[in-house]
Amino acid sequence: MANSALLVAVTLAVIFIGSAEAWNKCPSGFKDCNPHKPGCETCVAKDPNNCGDCGKKCKTLPYAVTSCAGGQCKYTCEAGWGNCDNNLWKNGCETDTGKDPKNCGKCGNCCKQVANAETKCQGGKCCEPVCKTGYANCDKNIWSNGCETNTNNDPKNCGKCGLCCKQVPNAETKCQNGKCCEPVCKAGFGNCDNNIWSNGCEKDLTKDVYNCGKCGNKCPCTLKGGEPTCSAGKCGEQCKAGSEYDSLKKCCVCGRMMRKDHLKRHRQVGHNLEFCCGQLRLFCLLLIVEPSTSR
Repeated sequence: MANSALLVAVTLAVIFIGSAEAWNKCPSGFKDCNPHKPGCETCVAKDPNNCGDCGKKCKTLPYAVTSCAGGQCKYTCEAGWGNCDNNLWKNGCETDTGKDPKNCGKCGNCCKQVANAETKCQGGKCCEPVCKTGYANCDKNIWSNGCETNTNNDPKNCGKCGLCCKQVPNAETKCQNGKCCEPVCKAGFGNCDNNIWSNGCEKDLTKDVYNCGKCGNKCPCTLKGGEPTCSAGKCGEQCKAGSEYDSLKKCCVCGRMMRKDHLKRHRQVGHNLEFCCGQLRLFCLLLIVEPSTSR
């Protein structure tokens, strides 16, 4: 019986000593937060699970290190991460400063971007810009004008810098999708010998009577004493040099016959100038010498 009484007394003493907080005996910054441990075992000034008070656990935030100082929850971003939107409680340290070109190495450190290229951030450092597909830095001045050349359609840099599409006379060789195309004749010219890589579009379709308007289109001539013409790609006919139309414009006669003073004289002597077509050569020969004024 005496032993039982002693055991009860010891137990009460332990409970009394371990419940010092109940008697406001815990030192500042400490509390008895664990009922299974005696005394004021918890430092509420530094414990993130009991920060400022028992059971007051600091919130866990993405990519942030949580601590408790002076009974207040504190957060610092993990290495390589930053709170760049200043919205820590919503999304923590949301920015990967090791890869984000707008926040490279630290918040607000933006890698310079240039035309038709992408400047990446690796390991918290800005890299050399990399040209986008279909563009190239052919003038070697990337920081000034970026990747200025479109290698999909530039005939001087077709597919890559320096690859120039062959140009031929009176034609244009284009670059499409990074490949040189067959030369295309300029307006008014034609590749009539089918040898475009050798001499280009060698025929002028605007004035060639054998290729008028298109290759192989030979201009006809029904005018007696005349010759075919090609102008602006359309066929016509005219009197040869040194001859002119007769009065009915059906044939060409010697130029001397069409002078008004000679026409008058020849009509006076009975020459039939309206019927000159069939006798063109004869008339031209006869009329080299002017008729006598005495007749």
